[in-house]
Amino acid sequence: MNTCQHLLRLSARARSCTGRSTAIRRQQPGSSLHSHTLSTLVHPPYSRLSRTLTAITLPLSLILLHLTLKPPAECSPKFNGVPVAATFLMHQALSRFEAQFPGLEMSAVFDTSRPEEYSYHEEGLLASILPSVAVAVVPVFEKLTEAEEAKLGGAGIRKKPVGKIEIRGSCSVGCAAVELKEMKVMKPNGDVVWEWKKSK
Repeated sequence: MNTCQHLLRLSARARSCTGRSTAIRRQQPGSSLHSHTLSTLVHPPYSRLSRTLTAITLPLSLILLHLTLKPPAECSPKFNGVPVAATFLMHQALSRFEAQFPGLEMSAVFDTSRPEEYSYHEEGLLASILPSVAVAVVPVFEKLTEAEEAKLGGAGIRKKPVGKIEIRGSCSVGCAAVELKEMKVMKPNGDVVWEWKKSK
């Protein structure tokens, strides 16, 4: 093989290598696109809908948290300062209580001047807006004869409670109406001595 033929072959090989190199370089954008795809998977773009939902749900979550932590205001209407729901619950619980404890009696009225013995509150996810449960706690006394009651009254002595009853009911119309669901009779220290729940 003469020198000219040898140079021609070397030139052809060089052109072949150059063509392969060009083909590889042309494939580089595909590799870049693949890297961009991986980056997109790692950091997905937020659509307009997802951004809108985030903007709505975040304030709502903060509002719900605030309402949950904030002491709820009572929704039940009041009559002479007494929550109507508490009075309704006491009336509904009276017959069951008397049948179970003939020697005891519930307080006849809800006395708001004695918060250490009488309490009322409402529960629920949005208790300050739409409560679902009303809870009244009232004292329980030993039942006395009329003569004994008159004697204590004449001496200015007030009967001391021997226990308390917790009455729970489901609310409707902002606790303007309640339905008795549960009763617990407890000792002064909180130990439950009797419990009743309405069957579903």
